[in-house]
Amino acid sequence: MSSLPKRFWKKVTLKESEGLYGPALDNRPVKLTGGAILAVRSKILAQALVDEWNIIKEGEFISPDKIPLTRIAGSHIEQIVPHLSETKKSLFSFGLDDALSYPSKAQDESVAQKLYQWIRGMKSDLEPLQAKDLSPLEHKDSYKVALQCLIENLEPDQLVILRLLAPLMSSFWLSFALINNVILPEEGFLFAYADEYQQLRDWGHDEVFAKSLEHKKQEFFDIIRYWSLLHSDPVS
Repeated sequence: MSSLPKRFWKKVTLKESEGLYGPALDNRPVKLTGGAILAVRSKILAQALVDEWNIIKEGEFISPDKIPLTRIAGSHIEQIVPHLSETKKSLFSFGLDDALSYPSKAQDESVAQKLYQWIRGMKSDLEPLQAKDLSPLEHKDSYKVALQCLIENLEPDQLVILRLLAPLMSSFWLSFALINNVILPEEGFLFAYADEYQQLRDWGHDEVFAKSLEHKKQEFFDIIRYWSLLHSDPVS
């Protein structure tokens, strides 16, 4: 017997309180796992959250895969924002041992060139080293200082999305490029998982492996959608 709750509410509405918006179930705000209220700054994102809860049919179980934006918002509100200093340290670690520094023959070289050209355009000291083998890289102090300065000056929303994307992409730089529209999301995912797709082509279809890859792809595009909605409100 499932331990998941079922839809118990009759109506989902959009509620505003102190400049934040969120779904209300029968006029009651949604509470996240840690007890915080599900409420965001973006009215458009909040409406997407309302739609997510409203699409669940009466008596249907509320499984996490049916409310991906809510899951991401929960991480945003309860797990990342209260710990931004730890988030900065994590992103700095990714930047020191970034997947972009370990190119693969399976990757689209034009995407890598686009990424490096964009990084060089920001500041020469920010260009990550290219590894000749799998040995740990030792970046110059100037790179470390420039990277730390960049991360320290990021907006909180950027830090949140990068904290979600970087582990999935194994890369700070690829994630940062994605939220700056340097490359398309599809390009970014195919670039990050080029070896995995090559493995499927070379070794033949493996259902478990393919499903795992598809799950990561769905998670990736859910995060990208969340980022898009978070910044889609018109500027007043």
